[in-house]
Amino acid sequence: MNHSQCDALLYKVFLLLLLFALSVSLTACSDKDKNRHNHPHLNTGKALYDFHCAPCHRDSGMGKILIGIPPLVYSKMTPEQIRTWVKNKADHEKMPVFSDMPDQELDKIINYIDSLRQKRG
Repeated sequence: MNHSQCDALLYKVFLLLLLFALSVSLTACSDKDKNRHNHPHLNTGKALYDFHCAPCHRDSGMGKILIGIPPLVYSKMTPEQIRTWVKNKADHEKMPVFSDMPDQELDKIINYIDSLRQKRG
Protein backbone atom coordinates (compact mmCIF):
# COMPACT_ATOMS: atom_id res chain seq x y z
CA MET A 1 0.00 0.00 0.00
CA ASN A 2 1.52 3.30 -1.02
CA HIS A 3 1.39 6.58 0.88
CA SER A 4 -1.62 8.06 -0.96
CA GLN A 5 -3.65 4.85 -0.56
CA CYS A 6 -2.90 4.85 3.16
CA ASP A 7 -3.99 8.50 3.43
CA ALA A 8 -7.22 7.73 1.56
CA LEU A 9 -7.96 4.79 3.85
CA LEU A 10 -7.30 6.88 6.97
CA TYR A 11 -9.58 9.61 5.62
CA LYS A 12 -12.40 7.10 5.03
CA VAL A 13 -12.00 5.65 8.53
CA PHE A 14 -12.06 9.17 9.97
CA LEU A 15 -15.27 10.00 8.09
CA LEU A 16 -16.94 6.79 9.25
CA LEU A 17 -16.00 7.48 12.87
CA LEU A 18 -17.25 11.06 12.57
CA LEU A 19 -20.59 9.91 11.14
CA PHE A 20 -20.92 7.33 13.88
CA ALA A 21 -20.20 9.92 16.59
CA LEU A 22 -22.74 12.32 15.09
CA SER A 23 -25.44 9.67 14.87
CA VAL A 24 -24.86 8.59 18.48
CA SER A 25 -24.98 12.20 19.62
CA LEU A 26 -28.21 12.90 17.73
CA THR A 27 -29.81 9.73 19.00
CA ALA A 28 -29.03 10.71 22.57
CA CYS A 29 -30.80 14.02 21.99
CA SER A 30 -33.99 12.51 20.63
CA ASP A 31 -34.95 10.75 23.83
CA LYS A 32 -38.75 10.74 23.76
CA ASP A 33 -38.79 9.59 27.39
CA LYS A 34 -37.68 13.04 28.57
CA ASN A 35 -41.31 14.26 28.44
CA ARG A 36 -41.91 12.47 31.75
CA HIS A 37 -42.61 14.81 34.62
CA ASN A 38 -43.28 12.59 37.60
CA HIS A 39 -39.93 13.09 39.27
CA PRO A 40 -40.35 14.76 42.67
CA HIS A 41 -36.67 14.22 43.47
CA LEU A 42 -35.81 16.76 40.74
CA ASN A 43 -36.91 19.94 42.42
CA THR A 44 -34.31 22.56 41.44
CA GLY A 45 -33.84 24.32 38.14
CA LYS A 46 -30.40 22.76 37.77
CA ALA A 47 -31.64 19.23 38.46
CA LEU A 48 -34.51 19.66 35.98
CA TYR A 49 -32.16 21.19 33.39
CA ASP A 50 -29.69 18.34 33.87
CA PHE A 51 -32.47 15.80 33.29
CA HIS A 52 -34.31 17.43 30.38
CA CYS A 53 -31.81 19.75 28.66
CA ALA A 54 -28.17 18.97 29.45
CA PRO A 55 -27.96 15.75 27.40
CA CYS A 56 -28.16 17.93 24.29
CA HIS A 57 -27.38 21.49 25.37
CA ARG A 58 -24.61 20.34 27.75
CA ASP A 59 -24.16 21.21 31.41
CA SER A 60 -22.68 24.54 30.42
CA GLY A 61 -25.58 25.48 28.13
CA MET A 62 -23.11 25.77 25.24
CA GLY A 63 -24.95 23.30 23.01
CA LYS A 64 -23.37 21.17 20.32
CA ILE A 65 -22.98 23.63 17.48
CA LEU A 66 -21.38 21.17 15.06
CA ILE A 67 -24.55 19.08 15.02
CA GLY A 68 -26.98 21.98 15.09
CA ILE A 69 -27.84 22.18 18.80
CA PRO A 70 -27.65 25.85 19.73
CA PRO A 71 -26.04 27.27 22.84
CA LEU A 72 -28.68 28.43 25.31
CA VAL A 73 -26.34 30.83 27.07
CA TYR A 74 -26.18 33.13 24.03
CA SER A 75 -29.84 32.89 23.10
CA LYS A 76 -31.75 36.17 22.98
CA MET A 77 -35.08 34.40 23.51
CA THR A 78 -37.34 35.79 26.20
CA PRO A 79 -38.77 33.48 28.87
CA GLU A 80 -42.10 33.44 27.01
CA GLN A 81 -40.38 32.55 23.72
CA ILE A 82 -38.54 29.72 25.47
CA ARG A 83 -41.82 28.50 26.95
CA THR A 84 -43.47 28.45 23.51
CA TRP A 85 -40.46 26.74 21.93
CA VAL A 86 -40.29 24.03 24.61
CA LYS A 87 -44.01 23.24 24.78
CA ASN A 88 -45.01 23.52 21.12
CA LYS A 89 -43.70 21.89 18.00
CA ALA A 90 -42.38 24.83 16.03
CA ASP A 91 -39.60 24.59 13.48
CA HIS A 92 -37.38 22.34 15.52
CA GLU A 93 -36.91 18.79 14.36
CA LYS A 94 -34.07 17.73 16.63
CA MET A 95 -35.46 18.94 19.92
CA PRO A 96 -38.22 16.92 21.53
CA VAL A 97 -41.36 18.80 22.50
CA PHE A 98 -42.19 18.88 26.20
CA SER A 99 -45.91 19.57 25.85
CA ASP A 100 -46.74 17.95 29.19
CA MET A 101 -44.16 19.89 31.19
CA PRO A 102 -45.83 21.72 34.08
CA ASP A 103 -45.37 25.51 34.05
CA GLN A 104 -43.70 25.45 37.48
CA GLU A 105 -41.10 22.98 36.21
CA LEU A 106 -40.46 25.01 33.08
CA ASP A 107 -40.16 28.21 35.13
CA LYS A 108 -37.39 26.62 37.20
CA ILE A 109 -35.56 25.53 34.05
CA ILE A 110 -35.91 28.98 32.46
CA ASN A 111 -34.58 30.61 35.63
CA TYR A 112 -31.64 28.22 35.62
CA ILE A 113 -30.89 28.99 31.96
CA ASP A 114 -31.02 32.68 32.85
CA SER A 115 -28.44 32.06 35.61
CA LEU A 116 -26.17 30.36 33.05
CA ARG A 117 -26.57 33.39 30.78
CA GLN A 118 -25.65 35.76 33.60
CA LYS A 119 -22.48 33.79 34.32
CA ARG A 120 -21.46 34.21 30.68
CA GLY A 121 -22.11 37.94 30.89
